[in-house]
Amino acid sequence: MTTQLKNVQHDFETGVGMIGATVRLGSKWSKQPVGTIVDLWQCDRPHAGDCPAPAGGDAIGPDVGCVRRGQAQIVGHWCGELIDLPTGVLALEHETASRTWDGLVASLRRAYGDLVAASAKVTALLYLRIS
Repeated sequence: MTTQLKNVQHDFETGVGMIGATVRLGSKWSKQPVGTIVDLWQCDRPHAGDCPAPAGGDAIGPDVGCVRRGQAQIVGHWCGELIDLPTGVLALEHETASRTWDGLVASLRRAYGDLVAASAKVTALLYLRIS
């Protein structure tokens, strides 16, 4: 099974063939090696475990509202405190509305809750959208 990269309440706005970035709390994604292929999932709410996929296709999971949106290959990482996120990485954010500081913080709070702080340890996962 391929590793799943999930977005909550927004799609992957990085086009096929383009480099995108996603900012995640903690260091989990920094441990995924460059070259790893990930499945891109859009979910209507946060949930634990893998997104469901009915046999034979990229379809909506009936119990949690997940849709498979394609695949990407990891091309790099940046780790540090949220406040130190480089502007070049912010400019690659896969959600257009998150390419500003306020937009990114709002997106992180939607996914992780209202306690996301500027000092939070984050990983920016850089990927090439392949489908």
